[in-house]
Amino acid sequence: MDMTSLPDGAGPRCRAAPWGAVGAGPVTASFNGLKHELIARHLPALWRRVDPATVLDLRLRAVDALLRRCLGDEAVASAEMAEAAELALRAGEACG
Repeated sequence: MDMTSLPDGAGPRCRAAPWGAVGAGPVTASFNGLKHELIARHLPALWRRVDPATVLDLRLRAVDALLRRCLGDEAVASAEMAEAAELALRAGEACG
């Protein structure tokens, strides 16, 4: 499976994949501009079609491919990139 095999319009709702199979409330509360009724109607079908762990894996692989295409393998594998990732992780964890 790849991102193109997800249902049409799944992209915005896939941003919630790291949280697990949450309902429409947390998704619309967290991502401004999404219509609650639309999310409530389509999100359950998305989670039935593909589990959140698979969506997250697809997103991470897509980001990895994009970074490698834009920056090159050497930059992505560099010590500086590893340090930046560690700092970003710590900053995110500090947010609670």
